[in-house]
Amino acid sequence: MEKKMFNYSEIKEFALNFDKTDKEQCQVLKDILKQLGFTWKECSCKSLIGDLYNKLLSWLKRNKDGMLRYSIKRGVLFWCEGELVCFATLTNALAEKVKEKMPNEFEKYIKEVIPQEDGTDIDAKIKEVKTKRTIKKQNVK
Repeated sequence: MEKKMFNYSEIKEFALNFDKTDKEQCQVLKDILKQLGFTWKECSCKSLIGDLYNKLLSWLKRNKDGMLRYSIKRGVLFWCEGELVCFATLTNALAEKVKEKMPNEFEKYIKEVIPQEDGTDIDAKIKEVKTKRTIKKQNVK
């Protein structure tokens, strides 16, 4: 059976109406995250679905302008004018900045993919989700 490919508006709509008690929706969540390039280790912990849902919301918050038009090789880390460029931080704007300022690195590590539909802001939903973990920013020189 072939898996369905989701566009940005379908992913956003799914995230806004997600019910973690519905096993079918939990499987769709996993399918969406696999499509977006996320990986995780399957386990039986109670917080797995919540963690995966938070990954999806985090991805939506980073990609407010729609699906990423660019992808970067996993494990690649470099700086472009004071901004860290890696899988977790790549946005369309950052990729275009790298394309303009560092064309060699762009050619080596970043590739352009087909653009998808534009999305709208989901900050209200992101603020509703509370996580137990906090991420501290590190001063990197």
